[in-house]
Order: sequence, then C-alpha cells, then structure tokens
Amino acid sequence: MNKHLERIYLPLTEEKTENNPFCTAEIDEKYQAFFDIYFNPSVMTSQEYDTACTKFFNFANAVEANAFEVGFYTAVQLLMGAGQK
Repeated sequence: MNKHLERIYLPLTEEKTENNPFCTAEIDEKYQAFFDIYFNPSVMTSQEYDTACTKFFNFANAVEANAFEVGFYTAVQLLMGAGQK
C-alpha cells in the first residue's frame, strides 16, 4: 500500500470500535468463535498462545489492508467510468 493510501486507511483502523468500519458485530462474533475453537489457552502455553495470536492478527490485518486497497482502486476505476459503454 502506498503512503498516500495509508494516510486514508490507518486513521480508519485507529477509530474506537463503535466508529471503526472494520469492526462489526458480525466480524467480532466470527473472531470470537474462531478463537474459542483454535486458540484455547488451556491447551497452549502462554508463549504458544502469544505467537499464534500475533501470527493470526498479522494475517488478518494484511487481508484487511489488501481488501481496502482493492476496494479503493476499484472505486477509483468506477468513478473514472471504467466498464461503461
């Protein structure tokens, strides 16, 4: 993601949960369900849990940033008339 697009994206991710467009009740429910099944601290050491969480959130954040970038450039193309006959 280029630095100009990051200037739009990063403030959105830093919003409080109720104002963050990337944090919805549906997404929170899915995160919780996933964590309840796959990140059970009773079967992992503290270090394993921390490592797994870090890797998972790095992955999730990368997917979110990529989706934002794809959506942004798709919107730009649509606004410029792409696909119109």
